[in-house]
Parts: sequence; structure tokens; C-alpha cells
Amino acid sequence: MDMGKLNTRTGKIIIASAVIDDIICMFFLALALSFAQEVQGKMDTYFIIIMILKILLFLVLIYYIYKFMAMKGESSISHIRSFINKISRESQFFVVLIFGISIGFLGQLLEISFIIGIFYAGILIKESTIGKEAFSNINNVVSSITFSFFSPLLFAYLGLLLNLSCFLTFQTHSQARISWKGNFS
Repeated sequence: MDMGKLNTRTGKIIIASAVIDDIICMFFLALALSFAQEVQGKMDTYFIIIMILKILLFLVLIYYIYKFMAMKGESSISHIRSFINKISRESQFFVVLIFGISIGFLGQLLEISFIIGIFYAGILIKESTIGKEAFSNINNVVSSITFSFFSPLLFAYLGLLLNLSCFLTFQTHSQARISWKGNFS
């Protein structure tokens, strides 16, 4: 995107393969999360088949939601796209946030995971589905929130988790190894 090659053939292939990879990985992650959340005594072949069917149902629903959002012409989605483009930036962000939470809730209802549902909602929100101006506005709001709040919070949290004693232990072991090697020379 930074190089301006996102809309080239190569850029589209890279994005498409990344999306397919993400979809497959999220399928297996949803399955693994379902296994981890299930009580040990209840896990059997029937449970596995039901979970796979629920995940496939969720992916089919996501596909049809995407098809609905990508429709062109005189349809209800064009009215939704028109509405989104008429409201303020902050309201556009709020509408997208509610959409993401709704898809997350759908994932939770199917016992997949709320966060996986939100991930797929993020895949659905793109320039072709909500319009160029609305996508740009939402991208700016999300970037502002991310860079001004979440990034410093993340780095502060990671800094608090840093344990410098592990570096001192490593140095002590390295010095011991060096002196040990020196005894044999």
C-alpha cells in the first residue's frame, strides 16, 4: 500500500493469497479454540463434526454478507452505502464498530469466538463495500485511536513485563561457558 502497488495485478494476488491464508488459519484457530473450551469428557467425534459444521456455517454466512455488501445498483446496500457516506466520520466509525460487534456476536452464538467474528468483520469492511470516502475516514479514525492510545499502551505493558534479570542470568551463563572453555585450552 505504501508503494502504491496495491491495485496492481501482483498486489491483488498478494492480498488475495493473504486473505485466503487468514481464512484457513482462522478456521483452524476457531476449531482449536472450540476444543480448548470444551470440557474433556464431552469431546468426541460428534462434537468435532458439529464444530466443523458450525464454522463452515459461519464462513458461508460471512460469504453471503460480503456478497450482499458488494452488490451494486438499486438495492438496499446502495442505500446503506449512501447513508454511511452522508453521516459524520465519527458516526461512520460507530456504524462500522456496531457492524463488527454484531459479526463478533454471530461468531459467539455459533460457539466459535467473538474475536474471530470481529476479524472476519474487518475483512468485510473495505473500500469496495462501504465506499472510498467512508473507508478513508474510518481508516483515519482507527489509525488515530491505534497510534495515540493502543500503541503506547501496548509498549508500556510490554515494558512492564520486561524482566531484566533474564539478561543478567544469560550473561552469567555466558561468562561461565567462556571460563569453562578456557580451562581446556
